[in-house]
Amino acid sequence: NHTITDQVMHKPVLMGIFVLLYCIIFLLGVSGNTLVVYVVVRNKTMQTITNIFITNLAVSDILMCLLAVPFTPLGYFLQSWVFGEALCHIVPMSLGICVYVSTLTSTAIAVDRYFVIVYPFKPRMKVFVCLLMIVAIWVISISISLPLGIYMELTPQADESFMCREKWPRVQAGQFFTVTSLILQYIVPCSIITYCYTKVSLALKKRSRSKIGSGSKSRERDEMEIKRKRRTNKMLIAMLEPFINLSM
Repeated sequence: NHTITDQVMHKPVLMGIFVLLYCIIFLLGVSGNTLVVYVVVRNKTMQTITNIFITNLAVSDILMCLLAVPFTPLGYFLQSWVFGEALCHIVPMSLGICVYVSTLTSTAIAVDRYFVIVYPFKPRMKVFVCLLMIVAIWVISISISLPLGIYMELTPQADESFMCREKWPRVQAGQFFTVTSLILQYIVPCSIITYCYTKVSLALKKRSRSKIGSGSKSRERDEMEIKRKRRTNKMLIAMLEPFINLSM
């Protein structure tokens, strides 16, 4: 990382490209996700369970852009932390919260789609329950990320600059937090998401075959509904791919 950083810092063209990319990510991330929030909040017909969860994802992504994009490139360029002790605690914790919110919300979307498609005759989740789940997601995310706000400190460097780094009371505590984060942020969510969408895909294929040659007058309508649900699930899976790749 330091070698790449040194190369970027000593080549103005690379530095310009680096800054430009971060600016594009920032503008697209904030504007695109803000538009999602605006459309869902203003349009009641859009306030479905899935869209409410997607709105929560958008809010998390906005916070991620506001916190990660400004500080990450500056940290690379300066190779030090110049934002003060308070932000040294706030920024890592906030980023941890955003990652957990995105992870848990993506898992909730997968579980919701699983019950909607695999068990279509069971009652749908109520909006009130969905909102309670979102509150729970934020509370859990804050609770799990709290150690990042506590065990961060400014470490002096040889050139009198400072770095913002984790400092755990014991090495084992840091290792436990790392392993727990790996399990809760990646292994468990990815396992649940993979299981849910696999079952959804199988259910849609089975339903599609059962409609062929049924002779029902509503067959065309049923096939269109299956295709619509399949497109929706493909879109949701496409949304989750970046999360899975980034988690790895």
